Amino acid sequence: MGSIKVDKKNLLLKGIENGSFPEVLYKYRTVDQARKALENFSFWFASPSSFNDPFDCSLSEKKSPDLNDVKKHLENLGQQKGVIDIAIELFKKDPSTVDGILCRIKKVIDSYGVFALSERFDNILMWSHYSDSHKGIVFGFELKSDLGFFVTPIKVDYRDQYDELNYFKNPNKSAIDTIKIKSSQWEYEKEIRIYKSKFGLYEINKEAIKEVYFGINSSQEDIYEIIGIFESKGLHNVSFYKGEKKHGSFGIDFHIIKINN
Repeated sequence: MGSIKVDKKNLLLKGIENGSFPEVLYKYRTVDQARKALENFSFWFASPSSFNDPFDCSLSEKKSPDLNDVKKHLENLGQQKGVIDIAIELFKKDPSTVDGILCRIKKVIDSYGVFALSERFDNILMWSHYSDSHKGIVFGFELKSDLGFFVTPIKVDYRDQYDELNYFKNPNKSAIDTIKIKSSQWEYEKEIRIYKSKFGLYEINKEAIKEVYFGINSSQEDIYEIIGIFESKGLHNVSFYKGEKKHGSFGIDFHIIKINN
């Protein structure tokens, strides 16, 4: 098991070095969410079933699975031939019994943990939706500083249409596609998802937080508090920025906040 984790880390490192993945990814948060995360430097990996977009991680499935695919799936699970034969006969008499196997497969996927990140720190809509109407913050994470935390990354594939899922014929591909494929209407987010085998809190190496961006509407009180938390944790190599509206265009300029140590 350890060698598998090492291989994934090496693959991620190579992906960063060859440009397949950016060196820094960003997380939009409210100030309250940021405070909570900074208490023990842990971030929540959510279950796919908890997402607010009903299309997200809920792609259409093949309505009538081929029994040969079902049989192959049971063989891959290590079921004995006699058990498989009985199951297939049962499925022939009552096709709805296939739903029981499908529910178990989907339950495994729903137990995954997904951490949504972006390649952008300056998207106006994302600041509005995820960072409390520009009053929150954006964390900038350096992937190389904690490869274990950022394994396994998936770049979201934005589409208008997609092939229906076949969990019995291609269970692994279907599981990944469930996490990976998203409506093209969300393309502005430039999302990269990190997924784990279980949802829940995961601790990050605090040194991986290299940048913090405060929104256009961030209060001085919140700015001082968040910077103070980093200073109290001995993190003096973090760059802080404050956002301002660009003049004459719809964009955000970020200016570095000078810290007097």
